This record gives sequence, C-alpha cells and structure tokens, in this order.
Amino acid sequence: MAHTFEVPFEGEAKDIISKAKTAIEKVEGSFKGDLTEGEFLVPAKVGDVEGTYVVNQQNFVVTIHKKPFIAPYSMIEDALRKYLS
Repeated sequence: MAHTFEVPFEGEAKDIISKAKTAIEKVEGSFKGDLTEGEFLVPAKVGDVEGTYVVNQQNFVVTIHKKPFIAPYSMIEDALRKYLS
C-alpha cells in the first residue's frame, strides 16, 4: 500500500529538488529525476524506503511505495519533511 503526502515550497522547483537530492545522497541513498518527477531510495537500518516524487505547481508530492514493516508512514513522512526543510 502506498502513502502520498505533499510538501508545499516557495521558490523554484530546482531548489527543493536539489535539497532532496543532497540530503538523500548524504545518507548514501539514490535520487534520480528531473524538475517534474523522479524516484528515490533511502537506506535505513531496518530496511530501505523507496518512493517517487512529482512537482505539482508549488507542491512536492511524495509517494512512498516501499518501507520497512516496522516503520510507520508518519515516521517516514516526518523524516522526509525534515530533509526538505
């Protein structure tokens, strides 16, 4: 089951995408995409988190497709929001 949430942003899409890419790669994850859509993988001790993103006007829309069973979506969402802030 997937979980989708939106992160509103100001400014240009390239800035939030750059921030997401830098934060995810800093923890040895992967980030592939462009100014409109892409995918990412974030490693964690209990298992990887995999998802996609879409830029919709001033919203960075994230969908989590795979996560560790023991990690609640709310915890993952909070962590990703922190990466993007």
